[in-house]
Amino acid sequence: MSNMFAAFSQGELLVAAGGALIVLTDIVFAMFGPYSFSNIIWAAGAVALVSVLLVRFGRMSLPFPYEAVLVMAGLVALLGGLRDLAYDLLYIPGRSLELTYYLGMLALYAGVALMALGAWLLWRRAA
Repeated sequence: MSNMFAAFSQGELLVAAGGALIVLTDIVFAMFGPYSFSNIIWAAGAVALVSVLLVRFGRMSLPFPYEAVLVMAGLVALLGGLRDLAYDLLYIPGRSLELTYYLGMLALYAGVALMALGAWLLWRRAA
C-alpha cells in the first residue's frame, strides 16, 4: 500500500485527500442530511481528485500543467470555503440545528483546509 502512494508528493496527497473529503461530505451530509454547500467547492474538489487519479493511477497526461490545476483547485476551494464560512457564521446564531449540520460543516472546512494546504505546498515547491 505504501508503494502505491510513494509517487505522490505531500502536496498532491493533501489536495487529493481534501477533494475526497469534500466529495464524501457532499454525498453524506448534503444528499442525506441538512447541510449543503456551494457547488463551486464540490467542483474544485472533484476536479482535483479526478486529476490526481488520472495522472497518478491512469498514467494519463493532461493538456495543461497538472500541478497548476491542483493549485487553482485549492485556491478556488479556499475562496469558496471562506464564502461559505461567512454564510454559516451569519446563519448559525439563534438557530437550533441538528448535529449532522455541524458535522457536515466541519468535514467541509477540513477538506477545504487540506486542499488549501496542499495547494500552498505545491505552489511553494514550484516557485
